[in-house]
Amino acid sequence: MHGVSRLEDTVNGGNGHRDSRRAGPPSRIAIAHDFLVQYGGAERVLEVFCEMFPGSPVFSLFYDEGRTRGRFRSQDVRTSFLSHLPVAGSRIGHHHHLFFWSFPKAVERFDLSGFDLVLSSSASYSKGVVAPRNVPHVCYCYTPTRYLWEDVRKYVNGFLASPPATAVGETIFRIMRRWDRKAALRPTKLVAVSSYIAGRIREIYARQPDAVVFPPVDTHTYSVNGTPSAPASDASANASRRWPARPWNSSAGSTRPSCRASTAGRGL
Repeated sequence: MHGVSRLEDTVNGGNGHRDSRRAGPPSRIAIAHDFLVQYGGAERVLEVFCEMFPGSPVFSLFYDEGRTRGRFRSQDVRTSFLSHLPVAGSRIGHHHHLFFWSFPKAVERFDLSGFDLVLSSSASYSKGVVAPRNVPHVCYCYTPTRYLWEDVRKYVNGFLASPPATAVGETIFRIMRRWDRKAALRPTKLVAVSSYIAGRIREIYARQPDAVVFPPVDTHTYSVNGTPSAPASDASANASRRWPARPWNSSAGSTRPSCRASTAGRGL
């Protein structure tokens, strides 16, 4: 798995609060992840974190074993109080976005006492967990919260449909953006998943990322055919999940306007 050693170095040695006399990783690590209601790229990185630090509990707002393909069945997954609400029921994984206004308070209520290090795997809320005093928090940030900063109206209109709900949603989002900025200052170390995301973090959170660490890649499963001298193709392909807060631009990644693009995927 390419990239794992860099992740390990960043987590194990990426904070200045550990006692230098202690060898090896901290004895107790808490891992925080936004949502476990799908099996996407962030969940694949979370799997690597779980392999790196076996036995570490995973704190997540919601957990759906079926929709995560049973990949975390053996993990100690600890969910928020929201997942136990009667109104949520067993279908919460399909409708978790309806509770977006309560996510900040929910992540702040996770009990992280007794841990030596907090590691958050965050594309939205888990960076806002409150670590105990003097306990380092390393955040691996996939992106600033997309639907709070990139295209708020498209997200609100897509999920809240009616005009009154949209108006209320936009007001709530203004409040949540203030919380999101404050939450981004909580981690002791903030690690960006790419150079582009590092720039977004600087722009939105006014914080300089401590490092850029590319996500691990399963090079045994995925490989690039050809050699550096192979002729360039006039076609590109993209396969990904689709949803309103993550639009895909067919020209992204191509330096040739005439490049033929193929795309595959469906929404949640």
